[in-house]
Amino acid sequence: ELQTQRVKRREIARSGIIRRAFCFTTIQRRESSTNCFAGTCHNGSMTNEFDILRQFSLGDHLSDTDKHREIADRYGLKCVPDGGKIHLENPLELLDPELLRGAIPAAAQQHLSRLDVHWTLDSTNSYVLNLSSSSEFHGYVCLAEQQTAGRGRRGRHWVSPFGKNVYLSLGWLMPADQPIEGLSLAVGTCVAKAIRSVSEAKVNLKWPNDILLEGGKAAGILVELAGGSVSGRPLVIGVGINLALSLEDAGLIDQPWSVIKKVSRNDLVAALISELATGLSTFSLNGFSSFRESWQALDAHAGLEVSIVANDFVQTGVSRGVNASGNLILETSEGLKTFNAGEVSLRMAAK
Repeated sequence: ELQTQRVKRREIARSGIIRRAFCFTTIQRRESSTNCFAGTCHNGSMTNEFDILRQFSLGDHLSDTDKHREIADRYGLKCVPDGGKIHLENPLELLDPELLRGAIPAAAQQHLSRLDVHWTLDSTNSYVLNLSSSSEFHGYVCLAEQQTAGRGRRGRHWVSPFGKNVYLSLGWLMPADQPIEGLSLAVGTCVAKAIRSVSEAKVNLKWPNDILLEGGKAAGILVELAGGSVSGRPLVIGVGINLALSLEDAGLIDQPWSVIKKVSRNDLVAALISELATGLSTFSLNGFSSFRESWQALDAHAGLEVSIVANDFVQTGVSRGVNASGNLILETSEGLKTFNAGEVSLRMAAK
């Protein structure tokens, strides 16, 4: 199936249809006639470099030149020599907005305004935060093939190699009267559902907002509040999903990690955008109450002894799920206690 998808992408690319950006329209649900290309995708002297990357992604054998090798090295791509030519050692699936557009259901597209795929950004969240005053902010989807300064929770660096994983941010204008407690948990259920729908990975959730596979972190969420709106609360929902990590990449990560294997990046991104668009629309109306049951069904630590750590404070107890606000419920020797997601971290208690 993955080979068939690659052949289809090759045919599309060779016909000149590949695009790096497109607009959603909420009424006609088709590509807008407005020029929606993001200038950062194809501009200046970088165009030829990205054309070469496209050729590599199609499986082409390019002449074995210093230029081609330098470009591959710059983006962390390993090449194999073959009779005076070189090709990539491992397949490279670039994100294709045209395929994404066709794969995202109309019910989800009606909540979206625009989608851009960038070759490289410092941070997709930072990029969308800077667009909070734009008329397209609500429902704006930003993707990047690579992040040079990807960010996780608490200022952690998010390792973001080129063309391997998923780096996505979505702008969302939350109604001013809708509490956002439990939002990161709701997003977590959306991410887990998307992963499970297109892969065999049985991911679970770690409170407050990590997605785990076999005990390692496979995906993370970063929710940030932007400024500049008087009609609601502008939020940026950032999601990073690991699909492949080299030994060099893994060496930069300071916690247990995992990857989602044997999945198409485009299939996963389409599923993720769909789940986020419909999920955030539901949250805008009903808050966390619509997600509590789903989150608890995916809770990786339900009924297990855990420790809550916040600065110098440590509380040990048995995890009993979350309350209606998304706060963790811990059964301790002193009775049930609740903990706010913004103040603590969760660690398995030492055996």
